[in-house]
Amino acid sequence: MNHNKIPEKLMKMKKLTEETGIPKGTIQYYIKEGLIPKPIKTHPNMAYYSRVHIDAIRLVKELQSKRFLPLSVIKKILKNKKD
Repeated sequence: MNHNKIPEKLMKMKKLTEETGIPKGTIQYYIKEGLIPKPIKTHPNMAYYSRVHIDAIRLVKELQSKRFLPLSVIKKILKNKKD
């Protein structure tokens, strides 16, 4: 039994960009700004993402497109949601 196997529900950045249609640079910016959760890091240059990341990205994009909110406002909304 391989204990190092990553669960199937986790994905790499390439799959996350395919699932969301959002470029890697934008996703990295969202992480840096705290708009979406940090990934699960297994090595310095290896990270895994889950459904939580997809949902968070979609929420940010929805708030941008439907509510016309800037990222600074979205960040405050998400922060208040967590508290």
